[in-house]
Amino acid sequence: MAFHKPMQGLRALAWALIDFAGRDHVNTVVGLVAEFAPGGESSERNYSKYLAEELDVGEFEKIDIPERLEALMRAIIQYECGEMPYTQEQITNAASVGGNYWNEKTS
Repeated sequence: MAFHKPMQGLRALAWALIDFAGRDHVNTVVGLVAEFAPGGESSERNYSKYLAEELDVGEFEKIDIPERLEALMRAIIQYECGEMPYTQEQITNAASVGGNYWNEKTS
């Protein structure tokens, strides 16, 4: 999906990650990759390994997605783009929208 503005894509990423955590109870790196980027065992394995290293967690270790949202978004963007095209402020703003979405879903 293409977005007209970077913040739209960042917010969509935050909402998708929160939705996977809430609706689907996905709470591991391996689970997120399987939901978010299915593309074959080899590519999923590489993706999972990269995200786990960036988050300093095990691939099957339970993680608190809302708490780790910014770090998770940074790692996904870095992996997908090969660089970080967004500022920390943009990621923080998008993650706060995702956090608000989480609060609405769980209250």
